[in-house]
Amino acid sequence: MPRPDADKPVASIPRPPGFFECRRAIESLTRFQNLARHHFPMQPDIQFAPSLEELLPAGTSQQQQRWVLEQQINRLIPIVIIHLRRVGLDSTVSEERWQEKDYLGHELEKVTGKLNLVGEYLEMMRRRNGLEGHLMLMALLEQALGLYEARKKAAFRAIFNPLNWIAGLVRIPITVLERAGIEEGSSWMLKAYAWILRTAVLIWTAVLSSKTRLRFSNLHGLKQDCSQRNAATGSSRAPRRAGR
Repeated sequence: MPRPDADKPVASIPRPPGFFECRRAIESLTRFQNLARHHFPMQPDIQFAPSLEELLPAGTSQQQQRWVLEQQINRLIPIVIIHLRRVGLDSTVSEERWQEKDYLGHELEKVTGKLNLVGEYLEMMRRRNGLEGHLMLMALLEQALGLYEARKKAAFRAIFNPLNWIAGLVRIPITVLERAGIEEGSSWMLKAYAWILRTAVLIWTAVLSSKTRLRFSNLHGLKQDCSQRNAATGSSRAPRRAGR
């Protein structure tokens, strides 16, 4: 029976997914979940899935449905694994099962190994422990959908935050280097860009503070000139009043 690894570390998320990435992940995960529900139909889980006519390509006959269903599942397996790892979820679990010790099947032995609920889904469904694996897969997909739904809402709010736009503009050179195959944190080019960026921020801060000080000093000097002029005007008016 498969079981989760209790001592397995959770993968860290280097950069949270954006709004559109979350939407694509939710579509892929939901489609894979619905296909798995039809591949292993059970109540009441199958009631939440659309019909096979909606999930499978148009023109699929009833005789071809099983084959096309497994074809669609195989196409989504690597995509679903990537989406799970993106939010720190691992589909690998520990498995204990009995297998034949000899070719005749007279003796059985208990073995422990690793099982990928997504990558080995079709093989798992052909075994005796298909029910336990299917239930664990459904729970894993629900966890992933919950994480992506929460992240999608946060990413939508972040779209209207101007700081995120500034951070995106600053990160453009790093993104270009990553697309070129240069990993972040391991290249001297990225380190040099980070040093230039820090220097530019320090210079910009110094220029801004000097301009702010200059404005305050000019404003203070203007106030002093106004007060001196008012004092001079008052002193010049006082003798005239006395003479009258």
